[in-house]
Amino acid sequence: MNDNPMKMKWMSTSQVAQRLGISRMEVVRKIKRGELLAHKVGRSYMIKEGSLPGIHRPITESEKKNVEKAVERVIRQYGDVIRRLGHE
Repeated sequence: MNDNPMKMKWMSTSQVAQRLGISRMEVVRKIKRGELLAHKVGRSYMIKEGSLPGIHRPITESEKKNVEKAVERVIRQYGDVIRRLGHE
């Protein structure tokens, strides 16, 4: 991974909020609680795009295969129930 700060993609709290589907203030709260790594620049926070948690990064082929297997298993076990719920 590139550790040169000038070449990293940085995001504002508003951009992160939009990406995560939460308010900008909730992003600030997550930063203050240590849930999001951010750097203070003046009065604002900047977050490295690669530091966003969970699904906000590309998944690997291995992870994709694991998800596909899990979905197939759920459909095999609960497919009839899922189809019935879809008709309600």
